Amino acid sequence: MKCPVCNVEMKLVNYKGVEVDFCEKCKGVWFDLKEIDQLSDGVKEFNIVEPRLENMKLVKGINESVRECPRCGKEMDKVTMNSKPPIFDYCPNDCGYWFDADEVKEYVKNNMTAVEKPSVQNMVEILKRMY
Repeated sequence: MKCPVCNVEMKLVNYKGVEVDFCEKCKGVWFDLKEIDQLSDGVKEFNIVEPRLENMKLVKGINESVRECPRCGKEMDKVTMNSKPPIFDYCPNDCGYWFDADEVKEYVKNNMTAVEKPSVQNMVEILKRMY
């Protein structure tokens, strides 16, 4: 699958049986629908909340190029989850989500519930193992 930013082939990264698409050039990450939930199931330290349509807010007027879904080619929407950063791309056909470099960390930080309260450093180490 091609990166919606760089248009280069993305690398499949397998973490605990879940394959996510990672762009080695721009460091962006594509999650198919439900992959965030699946990843969260494999992490004991915290649960990550999967974006849900009812919790997403459409963001307009951003100075960022429009991106096409790498799965279906439809123009993606810029959204936030519960009005918290980051702003990420969502396919309106429910194919998945695109996060630019470092947006995944920001998303996890703002949308996780701790099972055991992890330190920020511990959380970063867990994310590094994922990518």
